[in-house]
Amino acid sequence: MPRINSLFVILLTATALAIAFLAHNRWSAENELNDLANVASQNTPRMIADNLQLDSVKADFPSLVFYYTYFVGSDEVDGESIRMQEMQWLRDNSCGHTNGYQSVLAKGFNIKRHYQDLNGQHIALVQFSASDCTSGK
Repeated sequence: MPRINSLFVILLTATALAIAFLAHNRWSAENELNDLANVASQNTPRMIADNLQLDSVKADFPSLVFYYTYFVGSDEVDGESIRMQEMQWLRDNSCGHTNGYQSVLAKGFNIKRHYQDLNGQHIALVQFSASDCTSGK
C-alpha cells in the first residue's frame, strides 16, 4: 500500500505542476496579446481611408480585435462584400509574409475586425486565423 500512495502523490504533484505551467503560459500569452493591442492602438482613433476610421485595437484572448467606423450609413455598404474583401486582404498580406499580422498568427492568436457605421450599427465582422491561410475560405 505505501507504494501506491507514493505513486499517487507523484502523479498528483506532476498534475499540479502541469496545470501551473499551462496557467503561466496562458498568462504570458495574454500579456503578450495585451502588449500587441497597446502598441497597435497608439494614435487611435485615426483615419485610414477617406471614409474609414480605426477606432481602437483591443486584446480579447486569443484575438487581437480591431474596431472600425465607416463614415456612411449601413445601408450604403455591403457587409458581406466587405467581409470577403478583408478576408482576401488578410490572406494576401498575412499568409507567408513576415509583417505584423503574420507574427500575430504565428503565435496562435487570431485577428478580428469589427466594422460599424456612423450610428454604431454593425456592418461586418471579419475573423481570421492561421488556418484561413490554408483553407482559402
